[in-house]
Amino acid sequence: MVQGGPANTSAHYEVTPTEIIGCVGEQYAAWHAGGTGGSDVPRIASPNQRSIGIENLNSTGGPGWKVDPKTVANCARLVADICKRYGIPLDRKHVLGHNEVTATACPGGLDVDEVVRLAKKGGTSVAKPTYYKAKGLYEVIAPQINGYRDIGFKQKRAVRFVKGTRFYAEPEKYGKITRFKTSMGYFSSNKAFVKFIKAID
Repeated sequence: MVQGGPANTSAHYEVTPTEIIGCVGEQYAAWHAGGTGGSDVPRIASPNQRSIGIENLNSTGGPGWKVDPKTVANCARLVADICKRYGIPLDRKHVLGHNEVTATACPGGLDVDEVVRLAKKGGTSVAKPTYYKAKGLYEVIAPQINGYRDIGFKQKRAVRFVKGTRFYAEPEKYGKITRFKTSMGYFSSNKAFVKFIKAID
């Protein structure tokens, strides 16, 4: 679940120059592409239920909303991965900017044509790491695993990772064990519960 401001919006992924952060599981609808109401009717039916939403960090704010080239490259890598997994044609008919769906200034300075161009190249080539050595995309393969989120000094809040959820995570040493650090929280690494899919920079 994503908690935001009064707009009540969410996206499946947040992309920055250094991270690709999973926020909402791909099996769920995020609220990223609907109209604002009134005469602002989306150009395609049920866009939230039929798409995966990607938010990209801008580096300047309005009015230009410039996006760092490294963010663009990470977005392209993510788009290429999504299209490959779902068999989506990697073209501008299927990879759309928010303003191509509804009336908005979003995605600002993000060049969607450049995202598609880079995605077709497959992004930067990254050597496959050993299981616990690099950031990457992982998938939960157990029916359910429990983790926790640090919410303050010596305080932890339980979180649940549902089977089939894919997320970007960074393995890190924690005492004598290795744990996964994700946007949702932490859980201990165990190959019986998660599988490595691919590396990212």
